[in-house]
Amino acid sequence: MSRLPLSLLLAAALPSVALSQKIVAWGDNDAGQASVPAGLVANQVACGSSHSMGLKPDGTVSAWGSNLYGQLNVPAGLVASQIAVGSVYSVALKTDGTVMAWGSNVQGQLNVPAGLDQVTQIAAGGSHALALRANGSVVGWQRNDFGQSTPPAGLVAKQVSAGELHSMALRTDGSVAVWGNNYFNQLIVPAGLVATQIASGDYHCLALRSDGTVVGWGRNASGETVAPNRLRAIQISAGGGHSLALRADGTVAAWGANGLGQCDVPIGLTGVLQVSAGYSTSMAVVAAAHCVIDQEVIYAGASATGTVRLAHPAHAGGAVVALTCDTPNVHIPATVTIPAGATERTFPVTTDVDFTTRTATIATSFNGTATVPAKLVVLADSVNLGLSRSIVYGGSTTNIAATLGVSFTSPQESIFDLSSDNAAVTVPATVRLRPGYASANFPVSHRLTGTDQTATITVRKDGVVVATTTLTVKPIGGALSLSPSEVFGGDSSGGTVTLSAPVAAPMTVILVSSRTEAAVPASVVVPAGAKTTTFLIETVRVGRPISALISSTANGKTANAALQIVPRSNLHSVTLPTYLYGHQRVAGTVRLTSPAPAGGQAVSLASSDPGLIVPASVTVPAGATSVGFVAEGADVAFTADVTVSAQLNGDTVSAETEVRALTISSLALSASTVAGGGTATGTVTLNVPVSVATTVSLTSDNAGVASVNAVVVIPAGSKTGTFTITTHSPGRTARNVKITAMKNDTSAYRTLKVIP
Repeated sequence: MSRLPLSLLLAAALPSVALSQKIVAWGDNDAGQASVPAGLVANQVACGSSHSMGLKPDGTVSAWGSNLYGQLNVPAGLVASQIAVGSVYSVALKTDGTVMAWGSNVQGQLNVPAGLDQVTQIAAGGSHALALRANGSVVGWQRNDFGQSTPPAGLVAKQVSAGELHSMALRTDGSVAVWGNNYFNQLIVPAGLVATQIASGDYHCLALRSDGTVVGWGRNASGETVAPNRLRAIQISAGGGHSLALRADGTVAAWGANGLGQCDVPIGLTGVLQVSAGYSTSMAVVAAAHCVIDQEVIYAGASATGTVRLAHPAHAGGAVVALTCDTPNVHIPATVTIPAGATERTFPVTTDVDFTTRTATIATSFNGTATVPAKLVVLADSVNLGLSRSIVYGGSTTNIAATLGVSFTSPQESIFDLSSDNAAVTVPATVRLRPGYASANFPVSHRLTGTDQTATITVRKDGVVVATTTLTVKPIGGALSLSPSEVFGGDSSGGTVTLSAPVAAPMTVILVSSRTEAAVPASVVVPAGAKTTTFLIETVRVGRPISALISSTANGKTANAALQIVPRSNLHSVTLPTYLYGHQRVAGTVRLTSPAPAGGQAVSLASSDPGLIVPASVTVPAGATSVGFVAEGADVAFTADVTVSAQLNGDTVSAETEVRALTISSLALSASTVAGGGTATGTVTLNVPVSVATTVSLTSDNAGVASVNAVVVIPAGSKTGTFTITTHSPGRTARNVKITAMKNDTSAYRTLKVIP
């Protein structure tokens, strides 16, 4: 309640106050308790039921409101370090650690226990008082009908607070003890509560947790125990039926009973250093100078506006207030001068581009007085790096536009460093973000590459990586097409090389043909800005279908296409066995690519050597695609290589064969000895059967004894022939005669003995 003093913890935390702080009061003023004396400067205030007190910087005490019980009659010469207000009495903690009380003594509340010293904090309730000693023990006196003046045995505390009929203590471990009257369950502390500060109202209790949340219990007739949602406080105070809390930003929250306006916090009240809740009155100590910021959160690089506020109008010549900021990336003026007669003035707050979220504390410094710092959360800038496309053919005409986007617009130019980790992709060294702009574009260049590659583009600010993106660079290759893909020998075809993308610079394409019958240029060039080029393929007449593989190589990538070269007519081929022997006949075949027309198709034949005889022409029957013919080998003395050509409408196809010479395989005689005048039979065998009658030469080295015909004929279809040897009288002694058979470059002989 308003009769309660500020805790020792808070009192010790309050800086010394210069002569320019002020007291603001609102709510019940029926006894003048809200009428703060003009010019009063206090470092602590305390509100009661109908009177209030202020502790001046020099330790003297000022009191105002009702004096019905002498509660305003401050003892002469009192120098205090803390004050507390009860219902109709006042208490002060002297600087020597002793306690003094004045006002009503109906309940003996002025009877401070003898020898009470080493007191560090006091509290005043309805008609009882509490003192916290340096050793943590608690002493209570006077009205004790509910045990409110009798602390629990063994209690060791660091703060005390007194209500109308109950008392509170904050133990050193943060737990809370409550004793005395329990009409409204004010003794039932919430389970598990750990607090950093406590406050007692008439019949309700408050506790402040370390996270700034406020817990209330006890009487809740007007909602005085239910703190506002999301409230975060640094000091609390409890009154008759309302509660107050001071936020870290120097603003005040009030809730509970408001019948006399005690919860109507003055509009624009900021810079509050301490609050006190009386029965139906509220009071605040306002810093001599403080500052506020028009925004709580901004992005780095953005700006805000701050305002320096004075508790009183500036004196003649103005008031110079110094400013400090603990964050180097946030910039404020060193001082702000408030004109004479004015109470506030704005100043600019600018921030640098930054990629770390920071909380800046901006504070005034004015004649050594206490202040309430302003907090500004400066969010890290976010940078986005986007590409107009994520995949590109290296060295193509495709333009890549990169866009650097930021989450802020800075009034200053910002310069970012750029880099690429792959030589196939290049970027400018820097990109500049103009003042007031949230994006900037820059080009991305690329060059030919032989393989798929990935380049990482990195953006840095002051050496810190703030954004990256990747670009995939694919190699340019070429597709090859032929038109037409089949030509008559002697006609031409066209080739087209189509690259993956238009090239930024001329590109040479290497051309190769697998066959001499299809000639291509050594290379062609795709002009800059184009993706295609053409070339001519020259062919020659062919006697049979040929497939030529045409290859194009662009940027190391090879593409192939097949060109079919066919004879001009439907003459397809002529075939023969690979060899035959003289005087043999073999079958050949002439084939067409399509059935012969009505009346048949005549095809001319020719042999390149007289060693092979072919008909002058053959006729493929109508509707047929082939016809056979007979080729006959001449009786050649040596092997002859022969080409047989078939011609039709100027197209020629050919086949090669060889005519091999016949040879003597063997010579046999029917008898090896014959009496003169008798006969014998010889048999000649060739190496192969012959198709036409063939002669073999015969000789005798003594025709007078044994004679043979000059030749023997090998009949068609056979490879052997016989001949007769006629003998004559050898005389008185036997004679040996050599019989020889010869064919081409081969021969065989046998010896016949002719006896008398």
